[in-house]
Amino acid sequence: MLNESLNERQIFWLNLEKIKDSLLFDEEQFSKYLGLSLTTYKNSLDEKAFLPLTCVFELAEKLNFHFEDLLNVNFKIKAQQNSDLLERYSHATYSHTKSIINIINYLEIRRGARAKINLLRKFQLSEEFISNPQNKANIYLISDIVEYLKKTYRFSNEEFMAMGQRTPHATDNSFLKSKLLGHSSVQSMYAQFFDECTHIFDQNCTYKIDSMNQNYAVVSSVPKKEVLEELEIQLSEFGTDAMAITRCGVISSMTWFQYGRNIPLRRISSTYDGAKIDKYLLDFSPFKHIEKQ
Repeated sequence: MLNESLNERQIFWLNLEKIKDSLLFDEEQFSKYLGLSLTTYKNSLDEKAFLPLTCVFELAEKLNFHFEDLLNVNFKIKAQQNSDLLERYSHATYSHTKSIINIINYLEIRRGARAKINLLRKFQLSEEFISNPQNKANIYLISDIVEYLKKTYRFSNEEFMAMGQRTPHATDNSFLKSKLLGHSSVQSMYAQFFDECTHIFDQNCTYKIDSMNQNYAVVSSVPKKEVLEELEIQLSEFGTDAMAITRCGVISSMTWFQYGRNIPLRRISSTYDGAKIDKYLLDFSPFKHIEKQ
């Protein structure tokens, strides 16, 4: 127990040193930044003692990170707070922030404004960055956020599905409306969606309609080879199961634009169950007798 306590304190002070160095402060400047006297700061450093919680929380507020991250051995602070993303999320950037905006919007609705603030601090994201749907990140950012929601707020699979289904209500939908309204059938609408629209949500995967008739469609999703190569990962390391469920919600919500309801959808094949490809079954039966609007 003692070793674990000392180890946590060492990590805590190593991370404080990272912050001090990123700000280009000496000890006197950093102690002042923390609201401590230089003597108190040095004594705490020598003893590897935790600083008061209010002091740590205020530091996290100033620099936009989650205060619990100071106990994380992999904690990284953005150098002088000038870059938009942590290094983990800044290469192979095939994801737009549009999807992240949808996730944060849903989190704020379900768990409140404080939950949104905590998420932004956890991933060191600025309001300016996420407010621009054209900004880019890699798939790690979305998958890490989704796993954070699962662990911290205990989101269920139903909630991840519902989170994806917020898409028509949480973004600038002018492009989607232009493509998805006015079709004579739900089949025609989805044919255009998979042919012309998926890139605005997901440039990490290639989508293909394997089969379609009056009753259903089977759609496959395959991670792009260049994404796997740039991230230097295997197929089994691509994304998370919860993220895939969120993707199901996005796909199922596209009928909302014209029909005011989501299409029933389920995965019939998953890479997280050992398959080589994700496949989705879209059930058209609820739309058979609905006239186009």
